[in-house]
Amino acid sequence: YTSQISIRVQAITGTSFTSDMAIDLLRLGEAPVYGCTDPNASNYDPLATFDDGSCTFVSGCTNSLADNYDPLAYLDDGSCTYSTCTNLTLYMADSFGDGWNGSVLSITGSNGYSYGDYTITTGSADTALLCLPDDCFTVSVTTNSWPSEVSWSIVDDAGGATVLSGGALAGATYTGSFCTPIVYGCTDPSATNYNPEAKKDDGTCNYYDTIEVNKAKFIGSWNINEIVDMDCNDTTDNETITFGCETENGLETCLIATITFANDSTYSQLFTQTENGTVLNTEEGSGTWVISNGTQITLCQDGECIIYNYIVTDTSFTFTGLDPEFGCTSTITAIKL
Repeated sequence: YTSQISIRVQAITGTSFTSDMAIDLLRLGEAPVYGCTDPNASNYDPLATFDDGSCTFVSGCTNSLADNYDPLAYLDDGSCTYSTCTNLTLYMADSFGDGWNGSVLSITGSNGYSYGDYTITTGSADTALLCLPDDCFTVSVTTNSWPSEVSWSIVDDAGGATVLSGGALAGATYTGSFCTPIVYGCTDPSATNYNPEAKKDDGTCNYYDTIEVNKAKFIGSWNINEIVDMDCNDTTDNETITFGCETENGLETCLIATITFANDSTYSQLFTQTENGTVLNTEEGSGTWVISNGTQITLCQDGECIIYNYIVTDTSFTFTGLDPEFGCTSTITAIKL
């Protein structure tokens, strides 16, 4: 205490001739200092011990990505502006038509800034217009008692790409993410200019380089390892043919199959059966071949063509296609000679 204090104790007797008063514990404390105790307030008083409700806060744009970001602002007043942003539309739907029953979709930027909470209060549909700066965003959707009724999609206004879509989960919160600006490009993994970040195909896929590179890989001779025919119309036609040699009781039998692809888009094939080096049977054939794109090759022989999906490397290839004669899915594997 900076000065003396006086304590006065007053007792009033009752009607009895005798009275008693006990002062067992007397505590003296500092008088409270009233003021604003919130450190985020503009009038924060570090000496205050009792908040008197006088706190005031600076309002403004609290998003560090906005043009008018105010680092002193504590309360966001919705005034943030962006010189460049991606315009998106949030489409919300409820299949039953009674609103989202409490589910809320929230969009949050990488810096933690909230770009709003959205829902359907009542009815079957609603939309919201978004203007988002270049950033990556998290979308969360809370659950409700009927989550299967909820659906939504975020669509790029400029190009029409669906950036993200989903619904609500049962007993859990859905989370997803996307980034702006929206990337357009080739979405076909088999193209040479495939862009895994592209959200919508813009028709720019280029297959020429892939075709030429893979064509060069095919040219030459190959030993066929195995032909597997499955899922035939008649299951008795299902079979696996393994090529190579085996020896039993001193007798070596070989079944060898080779296919040779020429640069002029023709191919030849030869099947040879031997016993101890003696040729028992041979079967030859020839035809044409063409690569359609990065995943398909067509083999034609005697007026009949089969389209195979292929995977080719410098040392091996795999063909998978439908045999039109037996209705089988044929898989052919080979290694380069």
